Amino acid sequence: MLASDANEVELADGMSIQRVSGLFRRGIRVSRVKYENHFPGLRILFFSIPARNCVFVTGIHGRGELGVGKNYDFSKEPFTRAQRYWGFRENLCPTE
Repeated sequence: MLASDANEVELADGMSIQRVSGLFRRGIRVSRVKYENHFPGLRILFFSIPARNCVFVTGIHGRGELGVGKNYDFSKEPFTRAQRYWGFRENLCPTE
C-alpha cells in the first residue's frame, strides 16, 4: 500500500518510490514507483491528495516512455498527462 504522502524509498526487494525532481521544482508533486523484481521495465506515476486521503495514479508506463535513466523528458505524454491531472487535482477522488 502506498502512503498518502510518498517519500523517497528504496527497498531490498527491488521496489523504489522517488519524487520526479524536475516536476517537484515546478510545484507539481508527482512521484514514480518501480518494482523491478516483479514488474521489470514498468513505471507508475502518481501523486497524493492528502485532503481527500487519496492517491491518484496518472498512468503505468514502460521504462523508455519517460526518458533514459533519470533524464526524464517532460514533454513526453506521460508527464504532460500527469501535469494536466495535477492541474485539476481538487476535482479528483470525490468525497462522499
